Amino acid sequence: MPKFVCTFARQIGTNMLRLKEAFARARDLSLVRRKKDFALELWPDSSLGAAYTNFSNLEDGKTQKIKIEAVPLICERLGCTPEYLFGMSEIPSREESKAQLKELAKQMIEIIDKL
Repeated sequence: MPKFVCTFARQIGTNMLRLKEAFARARDLSLVRRKKDFALELWPDSSLGAAYTNFSNLEDGKTQKIKIEAVPLICERLGCTPEYLFGMSEIPSREESKAQLKELAKQMIEIIDKL
């Protein structure tokens, strides 16, 4: 089975890949503790030095391509959705998305009740 690679430009239309934002959010939430372990999970066949260099480029938003197979792991470890990571949503996590939807539903019910 071929390995698929997700390549991207710095900006896709009006959407941008949000690696830097996702890493900053994960740091604020203490989700990424051991960079070395995360790097080796993403690049298991690489030496520690090469994996850490790749990880640093990923963290700094300098990466030009990522393996599509790595997207679920990156999102899980950074606590974000693929939609947020690829700039298709402003809401970083599914929990925040659910909370926002609940709030919108409450507002809609209030409007309907006033009719």
